[in-house]
Amino acid sequence: GAKHGFGSVQSLLVFGKSLVVLTSGPAGATHGRLVMLDIRDRIEGSGIQRSIELGKTSRKDRFPAVDRFSPTCFMHPDTYLNKVVVGSAEGVMDMVNLRSGEVVHRFQKFSAVPDGVGITCVEQSTAVDVVAIGFSDGHIVLHNLRLDASLMHFVHKGGAVSSISFRSDRGGPSAPVPFAMMTSASSTGELAVWDLDERRLASVVRDAHDGPISRASFLPNEPLLVTSGADNAIKVFIFDQDDGQARLLKLRQGHKAPPTCIRYYGGDTLSTLASGADASCCQILSAGRDRALRVFHTARDQLNRELSQGPLLKRSRVLDVKVEQLKLPPIVDFAATEARHRDWCNIISAHSGEGAAFTWSLENRVIGQNVLRPDGVGSDLTLKKLHADKVSLRAGKFPAVRCVGISACGNFGIVGTADGTIFKYNMQSGRPRGSFPSAADAKLSKEQKKAMRAKRRKLNPSSVQLLTNMDATDLANEDPIAAVQSHPSKHEGAVNGVGVDSLNTVLFSAGYDGTVRFWNFVEHKLESVVDLGSPVSKLVANRDAGIFAVALDDLRVVVFDATSRRAIRTFKGHTAAVTDMAISTDARWLATASNDTSLRIWDLPTARCIDWLEFPTPVTGLTFSPTGEFLATSFSDSVGITLWANRCHFGDARPDAIALRPIRLQAPSAAVPEDEERAFLHLDGGDELSEDDTGDEAQDRVEPASCDGQVCFAGSEPSKWYTLAHLELIKERNKPQEAPQKPEKAPFFLSTTQAVNPSFTATSGAAEAGTPAETEDAPPELAGAGDWSDDDDEEEEEEVTAPQSEAINEGMGMGSRILKSGAGLARPRSKLFQLLEHAHAEAQAARAQNEAGSSNYYYGAVVAHLATLSPSAVDFEIRNMTLGTIEDEDGAHLLSVALDWVLAELQARTNFELCQAILSRVLALHSELLVARPELQARLAPLQKAQDAAWKGLRGLFQHSLCLLSFFAHQQ
Repeated sequence: GAKHGFGSVQSLLVFGKSLVVLTSGPAGATHGRLVMLDIRDRIEGSGIQRSIELGKTSRKDRFPAVDRFSPTCFMHPDTYLNKVVVGSAEGVMDMVNLRSGEVVHRFQKFSAVPDGVGITCVEQSTAVDVVAIGFSDGHIVLHNLRLDASLMHFVHKGGAVSSISFRSDRGGPSAPVPFAMMTSASSTGELAVWDLDERRLASVVRDAHDGPISRASFLPNEPLLVTSGADNAIKVFIFDQDDGQARLLKLRQGHKAPPTCIRYYGGDTLSTLASGADASCCQILSAGRDRALRVFHTARDQLNRELSQGPLLKRSRVLDVKVEQLKLPPIVDFAATEARHRDWCNIISAHSGEGAAFTWSLENRVIGQNVLRPDGVGSDLTLKKLHADKVSLRAGKFPAVRCVGISACGNFGIVGTADGTIFKYNMQSGRPRGSFPSAADAKLSKEQKKAMRAKRRKLNPSSVQLLTNMDATDLANEDPIAAVQSHPSKHEGAVNGVGVDSLNTVLFSAGYDGTVRFWNFVEHKLESVVDLGSPVSKLVANRDAGIFAVALDDLRVVVFDATSRRAIRTFKGHTAAVTDMAISTDARWLATASNDTSLRIWDLPTARCIDWLEFPTPVTGLTFSPTGEFLATSFSDSVGITLWANRCHFGDARPDAIALRPIRLQAPSAAVPEDEERAFLHLDGGDELSEDDTGDEAQDRVEPASCDGQVCFAGSEPSKWYTLAHLELIKERNKPQEAPQKPEKAPFFLSTTQAVNPSFTATSGAAEAGTPAETEDAPPELAGAGDWSDDDDEEEEEEVTAPQSEAINEGMGMGSRILKSGAGLARPRSKLFQLLEHAHAEAQAARAQNEAGSSNYYYGAVVAHLATLSPSAVDFEIRNMTLGTIEDEDGAHLLSVALDWVLAELQARTNFELCQAILSRVLALHSELLVARPELQARLAPLQKAQDAAWKGLRGLFQHSLCLLSFFAHQQ
């Protein structure tokens, strides 16, 4: 409505083939409008049939215009042709003819309602001509439209009447109805049931919704009342009791406030699902601002649940407070694992401002008994004590929990606090199991030593606590925060992310001090520290792949390898703080969301941005499904969770595309944007940057990511370079087993039948002898054609003079290999070697100007051109690089340029698989020339050094993985 100047939409009504829209009118208008749209016409703006201004037009001036008419609701009375009844906030109600656009009747003032009380709803009753009118002060009037007279009125105390409905199954085949029933819903979330026979209130359903009820309606001829409210819930109440009381039958509910953190639960993949695994991989854990932790099932809505925090409803009635006031503060971080989910709690959560972490059981959909506190007191808290709000009071002396993690085995929970300390807890008992750094390594002050000696004197000499190293452990139990407060190994600021590897050997943490620290999980000792130079705001990990990503305040995203403990990728491009990140199960993609309303998908092997989306509002949560089929997102202004299909997974997109500019989406939709193809650059060489890709949109380009890891891949199909490295073997396997046979002879011209659909015919003689039949007509002679023989070619070659030969050679670019075999003669260059020599010259010029340490990359065009060639074409280029003779100076020059290019790629750790395939073919085809030429031998030494350096880290990772596979393969 606002788009076409009609104001905000108040209500909608389907009227035959038209859609009637009730609007508030243009900005600053005092009268609303009724707009009729043609449903069949979907073109914007062209389907408007009529626009009626309310409160002014009347038939023959029978009803004077009102100064102000702010419409709030309207309805179509039964048996009233082309009529609608419109109510206003000023308490005026008109009947409007949609065909003529005039006011048919203006109803008199309702005597039972005070002046100035607005109408909030109008509903048709089960009797013709009778409607129920609800007012903002709680009055309900049953009015006869034909007589313009009020029949009865009620008062629903507690707020404005938002909806009214009548039960229509009285005397039907269902259970007998004790009385004529009408229900009214209020803005406070209360349902009232009225007995129309005795004109009294029959019953009240308090707290039917947590907030205003937007709609309540009985199903036709059923004792079922469906309600919806502002709490994002749809409820079904059934009236099956003799006294007419209602009870809750079904419920579908989501978050009441936008979710802030979402994570897929479960690690099932497509392979495990095929072997009979359950559908746990379809569950999404979600925490929102409404202080609730919910689980959503993407396949079955009936499995959606909110994890219970105890009997809050009963306690809220006793204390006469809302349920939300008794819930825990909003969750800022949570972690979950599938291990031991049937034995004890498998979810751990951190809440805003709370000095303790809480555990949850997804199996029972309930909060756990254990409260994780550094002093261990909360391990015996019961739900009754929890709801008495004693947790916050007793945990107030501890620093607030900022992040949590859980081990893969499900036995340990990790808690990071605001003062830089990390605590480890046993998930079964809730008892603390040490801290990072360990309290036993803490240096005690004089006051701490004095207090410890005083406590030791109070101990029984026969106590088992009088052991070696009792001092530090006893102090840790007495005051665990003070024990490590001055430890030099702890984070200097808040810990914003923690994680544990899959083997429970390394714990990694990131904090506000801008450092990533690696701890020994068993001994609680600090092993290494990486300074990033900027505070870390978030950490996400892929435990199976052994990698994790951290988001920095300087808008960088750095990916670490937990095994080598070094950064492997650095991504830049966001212009605002990163709100959430997610790593796919196969560790191929990293998704990042930012407050700049953008969502980017980064390809980790190639270090490229392959997708870039922009929305009207920021994305607050991200998570990949375990099977890789979907990406779930949550938005700052939406209470729902959006699922996006992975087009690469279903084969509908190019996985090697590079996102050049964002694809702007107004809302989640299944439609493909028109400018999607222009937003990507494919690596097959078919796309080239045009003039439209430069200029004003340059600031939208994705900055190239740095390759800080072991290697960076080229991004093309992996089978392509594997085929190039083993091309001879593939050709040998594909060689036909039998020699090709000569096909049967056939006539050059085949005669056809004279028909509508002509077909070929064959003579009987040709069919029997297998030779073409002779025709009566002589073969046609070609004009100007003569008999050709080899003698004619020889005579023409002899007649060519020397100047003509030079001109031909010059025009052909000296294409004869026999004439150019001499030393010093340069051969014509293919496009590949033209690009390679050009890039090599730029690199040499930069090196001459002392720019060898710069990060400029000159061989991008070479790699892009190689991506367009087939493996056989690349092999052809490599074979024709030299003539195979030692005296071939030009071939040696091209070979040296190719070796310099491979060396540059290996030193930069880029396009690794491409370089391995190229180097394999060069060594196999030109090994003799490499050994015979001294200048080529000099290039082999640094090439071997770079190759060994690139493979050194990979060998360790491969060996580690092979050892793990060998170990688990022999387990029973």
